[in-house]
This record gives sequence, structure tokens and C-alpha cells, in this order.
Amino acid sequence: MKKGWKVLAAICLSSALLLGCQETEELGTGTVVGNENKIALAEESNLMQLSPDELKVYAAFKKKFDDRVLKEADPIMVAKLYFHAIETHDYNTQYELFVDDVEQREWSKQEHMKMMKEEGPKMAEKMRKLFARMQEVKFIEVDQKTGYLEFPEEGENLGQFQMVKNKAGIWKVKFRPMQWGYNMK
Repeated sequence: MKKGWKVLAAICLSSALLLGCQETEELGTGTVVGNENKIALAEESNLMQLSPDELKVYAAFKKKFDDRVLKEADPIMVAKLYFHAIETHDYNTQYELFVDDVEQREWSKQEHMKMMKEEGPKMAEKMRKLFARMQEVKFIEVDQKTGYLEFPEEGENLGQFQMVKNKAGIWKVKFRPMQWGYNMK
């Protein structure tokens, strides 16, 4: 009788293994289900134009560069504040909207001011052209601390504007935020 149970257990185990080995259609691209990037926010918005409420947030942040002003701001609003700072040549505020964690800083405010004095007007013009044709803004969440705004480029390519939460959990702009030329097809 004991030997019968062992045989029955071996048959059940073999059947389970064989069922798992049957040829089936592959269901994905190798991404673990549940680990895909998610669209966390999508809204119809002009990235280059602030609403009256967003202008109030911008003015309050600009006054003392207190990140607590941005505590309730979503990443799309923070990106809009950043673009507004570039558009209005307010490079001091633009710099303060970068992530403020020391290990993520890539250049000093002094270096930034010098660089933007030369490049700022060209950058503002490029952004106006790029974002003028956007109808909907999508924020893609990579994980709980990082994500990006996705925007169309020429052809089928997409660009990304990268955002990161600082240690206080406030969305800020990542240094070197623009990533270009991702073909999403």
C-alpha cells in the first residue's frame, strides 16, 4: 500500500510537470507582470502655459524656494513651472526646481546661470516648438520615486522629460531631464 502512494505521487508530479511544459503562446516581452511602467497622470494641458492657480504656486515657490510649497503639486505641474521659468528667463527658479538631493546635483547654481545665459533663449524656443503640438500630457510612473513626461517628436519617436521625488517626497526635475529619440513602436 505504501508503494502505491509513492507511485501515485510520482504520476501526479509527472503530470503537473508535463502540463507546465506544453507548448503555449508567449504572452509578453519578458517584463514581469505588474512591473510595467504605468500612466499615473494624463491631462489635457499646454505645458507652456500656467493656470492662475499654477501662477500662484510659482510665485510662492519663487519667493523663498521653499519645497513645501510644492508638496501638493503633481509632476506635471512641477514640469510646467520649470518650463515657465525657462520661458521667462527665470533661471534661478529653474535651478531650484531641479532635485535638491546633494548626490543628484550635477552642477552648481553659478555654472547653471552661466550656461543658461548662453543657451536659455534657444532652449525656450525649442520647447515652444516641441510642446506647441501636444494635446495631452502623460506622466509615466517608473516606480514610486521616478517617472517621466512623454512627448512626441518627429516621426514615431517619443521623448521623455524625467522627474524624481526628493527625500521629502516632493516631485522635482531631474538634472539633464530631456531624453530624446525613443521609438515606442
